[in-house]
Amino acid sequence: MPLETLPVELIESIAAKVTSGAGLNALSRTNRHFHQILDRRLYACRSNDKALFFSINKGYSSVLEKAIRGGADLNSLYEWAPGARFTTPLAFAAGTGHVEIVKLLLKHGADPNPVRWEEIRHTPLSVAAGKRHYETAKILIDAGADVHTTFGEPCGSLALHAAVGYYDEDDDLVRLLLENGALDNSPQEYRGTAALEEALTYGRVSTVKLLLQAGANPVFRGSDDWTPVMLAIFGGSEELAFLFLEMGADLEQTCNKGRGLVWYAVWYSCPNVLRYVLERGCSANDHAALRIAFENEEQDIIELLLERGASLEEAGLDESKYRHLISSPRVDHQDAFL
Repeated sequence: MPLETLPVELIESIAAKVTSGAGLNALSRTNRHFHQILDRRLYACRSNDKALFFSINKGYSSVLEKAIRGGADLNSLYEWAPGARFTTPLAFAAGTGHVEIVKLLLKHGADPNPVRWEEIRHTPLSVAAGKRHYETAKILIDAGADVHTTFGEPCGSLALHAAVGYYDEDDDLVRLLLENGALDNSPQEYRGTAALEEALTYGRVSTVKLLLQAGANPVFRGSDDWTPVMLAIFGGSEELAFLFLEMGADLEQTCNKGRGLVWYAVWYSCPNVLRYVLERGCSANDHAALRIAFENEEQDIIELLLERGASLEEAGLDESKYRHLISSPRVDHQDAFL
C-alpha cells in the first residue's frame, strides 16, 4: 500500500508512539504526506527549545507562529541553549531587536512582567534597555511592562540601571524610562542613586545631568562607600567631579578604606580636582598619595602637594630622587606610547 494512502488517523496513532523529537522528525520526512500531517506535532515537540528560540533568534515570524500553534508556552522559563542562562521567550526576543517578533509574542499572550523574573534576574524591559533597543523598550512599556521592577529599594529600577551601563551617551532610552516614571516609586534616599552610580562609573556626563534633573538624589554612597565625587574621578570625568563638588559635596568624606578625595585625585591623575580640594582645606599630608605621585612621576601633582605642605621626608621619599625627577624633561605619558 502506498504511504500516501495511509489514513490520517493511523499516521497520528503511529506518531503518538514516537517519544523523541528526532524520531518524529525522521517520520515526518518520510514523504510529503507525512510531513503535512505531522508538521504541527513536530513543532509542538520542539516548542520548548529549538523551534521556539530558533524562530525568535532569526526573526522568523512564520516559524514562531507554527511553534505557538503547536502549544509553545510563552511564559515558562527556558534554558534556550545548553548551558545558557534561563529566560523567557519574550525576554530573549527583547535582546534580539526583532521588533515584529516581540509584537507577535505579546499578541499571543507573552507577559511583559514575568512572574518568576527574580529567578532569572532580568525582565524583557531590562534586557531591551541593556541592549539599547529603544523601539522594543517602548513597545514593552506600551504593553504594560513595569518600569519600577527592582531587586530592592537601594537598587532602583532594573531597566534604568541596565540602560546606563555603557560608555555610549545616547540618552533616548534613559529619557524614555524617566518619562514613564522609573524614579517615581523610589524613596528619596535611594531615588536614582544606583543609576547615578553606574553613569558616574562610565563617565556619562549628559546621563548624570539628566538623572539629576529628573530628581535623582545627589547625596549617596556607592560600592565600597564611594561618594559621587570619587565615582566621577574613577570614571575619568573631572567635569562630573566638579559638578558634585559645586553642589556642596563633603570634602572630608572617606571611603571604607579610609581614603579621601586627595588620594583619589592623585591615584586617578586629576590635578584640577586635587587643586580644588587642597585650596578648600583638604590636607596635602596624605603620605600614600605623595608616594603614588612619586612612583608615577606625576611632577605637577608632586609639586602641588609639596606647595600645600606635603613632606617628602615624612612620606619616606628620597629627596635626591625628587630633585632628579624635577630636573628631567617632562614626559607626556600619552605621547610616550605613540
